[in-house]
Amino acid sequence: DLSLVIASTVNCNNNSGDVGLIQSALNGGETVTVTGTCAIGGSSLVPVGPVTINGSATLNGSGASDIIIYSGNGLSVNGLTFSGGGIHGTSSHYQGAWSITNCKFQNNNTSNMSYGAILIDHILAGPPYTSGVNVISHNTFTNIWQNGYPWNIGSGSESIAGSGIWFQGGLDQTTVDSNSCDQIGYNCIKGFFDNQYGTSPGWALTSHNIVISNNVMTNVHRIGIEFQGIGGGNCPGGCNTAQNPSDGLVMKGNFFHAPSVPLDNQFAYSALFGGTNEQFLNNVGVIEVTSCVFRPGIALESGLDGGTVQGNVFGSVVTTCNPSGWQTYITDSYAHSGVTNTYQDNVLCGTGEPAALDRNSTGATIIDQYNYKASACPNASALATSSIVPAFT
Repeated sequence: DLSLVIASTVNCNNNSGDVGLIQSALNGGETVTVTGTCAIGGSSLVPVGPVTINGSATLNGSGASDIIIYSGNGLSVNGLTFSGGGIHGTSSHYQGAWSITNCKFQNNNTSNMSYGAILIDHILAGPPYTSGVNVISHNTFTNIWQNGYPWNIGSGSESIAGSGIWFQGGLDQTTVDSNSCDQIGYNCIKGFFDNQYGTSPGWALTSHNIVISNNVMTNVHRIGIEFQGIGGGNCPGGCNTAQNPSDGLVMKGNFFHAPSVPLDNQFAYSALFGGTNEQFLNNVGVIEVTSCVFRPGIALESGLDGGTVQGNVFGSVVTTCNPSGWQTYITDSYAHSGVTNTYQDNVLCGTGEPAALDRNSTGATIIDQYNYKASACPNASALATSSIVPAFT
């Protein structure tokens, strides 16, 4: 069988007619290629049906609205530059089969902004709820910062809006890989699982195949990657706290360093996913700057409910704050009775060591072994640079 693929190309003219040209193509096409500089202003593009949007275009929004708003499944966006706005997924339940790759999100900094350059309102899910898995990869997020970087920096306030990616209600069968965040007012990646804790029929979902990997975060004002099981308490029908939101989640190879200066209670990772069998592998969270308003917070706020933290590097130079490094290197405060959390082969260095693992779990078995703990870091003058020199014969 041969299926008809509808494709069209829009060449923007950087004037008020661009929105109509693109929207018309989205109304009738399965694949739309957009080029040139597009004047979106305060308007929003609303695709119809499964659609692929690609090209080399720069979409310039005013910051008054999202540039793309989509409520369905099957959205693929590749190669575009979003300035002054982003992508907003809105649905009444599940969305999925999404791919956002190789895009640039920049200069999203109007004073009334909140949430993220990519915002998913409800649950980003995979089969059988939707027709495919989800990928958000190789995107860059720059100057996503209320009123523009470096507004309000050093004020002692965490309330600067602007995140790269924000999952509002939950996610499933999703890979978030190799994205880059710089000059981020709030979090690079932020997420909640509120909808998956819902008691109304059809909402409770235990997610699988979630991978958050190889993301690089610099000049972040608050937290590199932060997730919470229940955030706003907006669970459909009420919150069932016994519901398990995820199983087997992997967070690996992420790199948080060079946070915004002066330091102001930044965390590298607040990983309170609340799921089972989680793995936090080979992540880096280092503070290599010294100027402080308020001390660095926690390198890894662990929410393991049975899982492994292995091969991570968390370190700090001596800062001007008190305490002068990470307040806590790793916390363990989420697990239920009867589970085992393993912390091994990690490098934990800097002031505050060796008392690095804050064991607050009730009833959980904690395995703390083979970790390098020291009050000063190797190569402390260049924490984010490897001191390993290869020698070839």
